[in-house]
Amino acid sequence: MASRMSEPSFTAPEVRFYKLVSGVSAVLDLMSPVIAGHHNRTAYFAGRLADVMGLGEKEQADLVLAALLHDVGAFTLDTRLNTLAFDSDDVEHMETGYQLLQIYDSFWNIAEIIHYHHVKYSDFGHVAAHPRHLWLANLLQLADRIDVLVPRSESGDFDRKAAREIVLAEKSTRFAAEFCDAFEKVWKDDAFWDGVFREDRFEELTQRISARDHMMEFHELMDSSRLIAHLVDFRSPFTATHSWGVAAVSEALGRACGMSRKTSECLRLAGYLHDVGKLGIPSELLEKPGKLTDKEFVTMKGHAYYSNSVLTGVPGLAEIARWGAQHHERLDGSGYPFQLDSRNLDQGSRIVAVADVFTAITEDRPYREGMDRYQAMDVLTDLGTTGALDSSVVKSLGDRFEELNHHRQLAQRAARDEFDRFSKRVAEARESRHDN
Repeated sequence: MASRMSEPSFTAPEVRFYKLVSGVSAVLDLMSPVIAGHHNRTAYFAGRLADVMGLGEKEQADLVLAALLHDVGAFTLDTRLNTLAFDSDDVEHMETGYQLLQIYDSFWNIAEIIHYHHVKYSDFGHVAAHPRHLWLANLLQLADRIDVLVPRSESGDFDRKAAREIVLAEKSTRFAAEFCDAFEKVWKDDAFWDGVFREDRFEELTQRISARDHMMEFHELMDSSRLIAHLVDFRSPFTATHSWGVAAVSEALGRACGMSRKTSECLRLAGYLHDVGKLGIPSELLEKPGKLTDKEFVTMKGHAYYSNSVLTGVPGLAEIARWGAQHHERLDGSGYPFQLDSRNLDQGSRIVAVADVFTAITEDRPYREGMDRYQAMDVLTDLGTTGALDSSVVKSLGDRFEELNHHRQLAQRAARDEFDRFSKRVAEARESRHDN
């Protein structure tokens, strides 16, 4: 029987906005080797062109942040690959990304730019949008197209002459003339092309977004974590409310296990963030109705590794990253991705692991109903008895099952309502485009 652990010493999270955004951006490009690094390179090109254009600090920051997340609404691998085509008419991912981001204050300007980043310059007159957001979106589109369309050598170098031909061929049609003129000034510049491969380009991006970067207040970090949970969960109706359920149960279970209010709130953050690695898993795999093949299961398990990579890479998130990323580890060493055991798993990690299993087996899915109290406790007790989960945490959950299940239901109901509103907004936008 696992012994109850005392609450660890805890340092309140101090997280910079840019670091959280860049972490999410990185995992978006893990879906396929074809798109590896695309968001980061697009942000680099956008920032360099904005500098040539003489954009102000805030507009540069909004542009670069939008570039880091511009394809966040492309949930499937097919959609991500389709966005790479020059004449792609797949604009639904723009609407999806916009609808996901625009309800959060910190992301509103970014959302507006993402909303229009495939709109041709020649179509500006037909789009009801703030002129400046539309203008920045077109510059983002140019940076995006440079990265995905320009041929490269075997060593990865961009074909500069081909880049110039591609850009100028669309001057005043797809791209605003002033952006093409800006590109004309730098296309021969070694520093422009070589910089995209330099390690210090990350420092350059940090400088470019400094006007919007800041140390996040706790409530803002909580809001941003809720957004990330939506980005993860809304990719599939199979798991559309899962992270919100895990977050609510983690917080309530933390209090039941004797954690302080602040530490328990941070457990909620860990719950929101625990599956961020699923952004690197195609939704085709998340939604597969049948049993996964061995190869598919290995791919699916990769989300835990991605979660660890992203969350531990955000300075200031140390404890929360550990709690969230270790939710598939087990006390007996049978978990993944690192096969950690009881010596390496603190109380927070044990609580989130139990909350994750509890939420997964009690929530309804499109293909099955959730377990009732007796079924769920049989599963959890067995996992505690065999040494996979902490039996003392399982007991604390069992002692307050109805209370914790109520917290889960309320949280998942709220997430479901938001998912339904989000789906309705996307559908209405689609119908509006077809009518026009």
